[in-house]
Formats: sequence, structure tokens, C-alpha cells
Amino acid sequence: MKPTLRQIQLPGRVRIEFAEQGSRTGMPVIALHGVTDSWRSFEPVLPHLPSELRAMALTQRGHGDSDKPAGGYRPADFAADVAAFMDAMEIERAVIVGHSMGSVNAMRFAIDHPSRVAGLLLAGTMPWFGRPPELIAYHRDQAAALRPRPEPLCRLDRRRRGDRLISED
Repeated sequence: MKPTLRQIQLPGRVRIEFAEQGSRTGMPVIALHGVTDSWRSFEPVLPHLPSELRAMALTQRGHGDSDKPAGGYRPADFAADVAAFMDAMEIERAVIVGHSMGSVNAMRFAIDHPSRVAGLLLAGTMPWFGRPPELIAYHRDQAAALRPRPEPLCRLDRRRRGDRLISED
């Protein structure tokens, strides 16, 4: 399956580029790349995702072919872009995937919008991000409620590892 490359103007914010694939009615998965990259950092992964998922890999502000405003590069700004993207795409909740800088932005989004997070996957996150009280509270109050994982993600695990379902813990 090949993703469709699109652009969207986020009302009152920036125009971002993103790649989308899968079922429009499937579980939304939004992927956020690391610094100096774009949606293309997820290009090798996208073909391996189940077609039942609605996968969207964003090119965050200041990167690739997305707008590059003079300011607005704090994690809270990137997180607000994700919320605006979800609003524009009429997505209530999504699994948020972040790599490197994208993981910091994904954490900020989860802190600011916990009810909109169906799951949170962080790869290569920043060890120096620290333990801010709001992140600890998010984990305590929200992360435990994120289980069970969406069935398409469980099927992907089974496909990768035979019929063995990896632990939910």
C-alpha cells in the first residue's frame, strides 16, 4: 500500500504536509518525526502497517514542505498543531507515535489532551526530558487506561512474531 501525500491548512496555524494510508474508518495513528526530518522518516514503516489502520505521518512545522514560521517551535506549539490537525481531520482520538523530537511533542500532546490519546508510542525519546509533574500525573491518571491496545496493533504484533501475542505489560 502506498501512502497519499496531502497538505492541510490548520485554521489559525500553519500548513502542514502529511502522508495518509489505510482505512478512513480505522483506528487513527498519527506519527511525529524527529528534528530535521519529515513524514518520510516513517516511509519504511508505513507499508508494514495493517490496512485497517488509518495511518498519518505528519511533517511538523519548520520541516520538509510544511510551513516554516519565524516562531512557535516549543513542544506546546507542536502539540497544538496535532490537536488542530485532528480537529481539521475530524479525529476524536488517535494513537500518537513519536520519534526523537516527535516523542517530546507526543508527550506534550498527551499531557495537554489526554482524552484524545488512544495510545502513546515513543521511540528514541529524550532521556533528559526529565520527570515533570504533569507527565507523572498523565502516566498515573491516563496511561493505565490506554489498555487494551487496539486490535489491529495486536494483529501486527502477531504477524511479526508468529501467533505469539507480546505482553501488554
